[in-house]
Amino acid sequence: MSSRVAPLLWVPATALTLLSVACHSPQQMATQAASGNPQAQYDYACFLLKNKRCTPAQQKEAILLLIESTEGGSQQAPATLGLCYSVGLGTPPNLRQARTFLQIASDRNHPRAQLLLAHMYAQGSGAPYNPAKAAEEIRYAAMQGSPLAAVLMFFCFYDGFGVVQNTDLALGWLQNAADFGSDEAKELLKLVKNEEKSQFFQQEVDLLRKKLDFFPQKS
Repeated sequence: MSSRVAPLLWVPATALTLLSVACHSPQQMATQAASGNPQAQYDYACFLLKNKRCTPAQQKEAILLLIESTEGGSQQAPATLGLCYSVGLGTPPNLRQARTFLQIASDRNHPRAQLLLAHMYAQGSGAPYNPAKAAEEIRYAAMQGSPLAAVLMFFCFYDGFGVVQNTDLALGWLQNAADFGSDEAKELLKLVKNEEKSQFFQQEVDLLRKKLDFFPQKS
């Protein structure tokens, strides 16, 4: 497995979600953050990082606030720190640090952090290449109702990535993904149930695998 640094999946799509900000004025957030409130520390840090006029000193302050919020038990702060260290937001990129904080967030049941961590293990980027560990992190997220994670579990069992290949379990996870709201899963299930169109199932599976670009490309 190559040791090259692969970009973390879903970072652009989830950045704004991870960097959510409470509806308080900056002054209120700063005051509450200074009092040591973990949620306020998280909110104010995200406000600073999303501000296009944020100075280097404020970016450094934001990272420190996220670290304090993590130490205070926040679930969101370590996930956001993992994002920051992954892409160099407010701090130089450092995939090892990203992995450390994503693991903390995963242990606190943050689904997106679990998927980002799984992608690290799947690609061998910032973490040792470990399909079984990747599948485990995906399952944690899927068990919390993540449609995307359930689709990825379908691929794990369909391809035998990190788990024993099992078509029945794969289709079961595809049904779960559809139940969770995945449009892609719903379309694939239509092909499975329609004998006239079932011949297109593998083609659509391959297209979706390529679109997600989560797993290593087959040689």
